[in-house]
Amino acid sequence: MSSELKVNVKFLSHQNGGRKVLPEDLLSSGMYRPHFVVIDKKNSEEYLGVAFISQSKKLIAEEEVIATAIKMYENVDYTELTIGTTFTIREGSAIIGYGTVISSGT
Repeated sequence: MSSELKVNVKFLSHQNGGRKVLPEDLLSSGMYRPHFVVIDKKNSEEYLGVAFISQSKKLIAEEEVIATAIKMYENVDYTELTIGTTFTIREGSAIIGYGTVISSGT
């Protein structure tokens, strides 16, 4: 199983519930580790830990950016994160962004 995911993400502005501070290089720092929660019709909320490791351009709220994230935990089932899957980006229970998987190693 590959641990990398290519994703298209958009972070919300602070006015829309996003982060108060959004560093433009946040996704390439290797230190940002939020959770993805798959958006589905079952209303389940399994938190899937990831770490962002790269981004295609400067991060600006409400603008899409392509990024690479790695799956953090071997014992967690990430199989729902397939191409086309949409997800929320969470910090705790707060939804601070949205995304779609564009390439997956699963």
